[in-house]
Amino acid sequence: MNARELTGRADSHVRDVRELDCHLQRDVVEPFMEMRAAAALAGIDLVSCSAFRNFDGQLNIWNAKYSGQRPLYKDDGSEFDHASLDEDE
Repeated sequence: MNARELTGRADSHVRDVRELDCHLQRDVVEPFMEMRAAAALAGIDLVSCSAFRNFDGQLNIWNAKYSGQRPLYKDDGSEFDHASLDEDE
């Protein structure tokens, strides 16, 4: 993986997976889809909750969290009060 791919400035290493409405690294698409098919046989709908996003998409998320426009979450999944952070935090 090169620096542009690593930082989300290039998407040459990912593939659009329309069934999941996301982009995954090329090397994991087939194994993930096989795992998803096996899960379906057990009655589980396996989906991706987070996948590749380009640099601008990640920057938008980060800026929205930083400015308080999107929620912040603690390790346990509960929401963190953005207003309680000081400037250094």
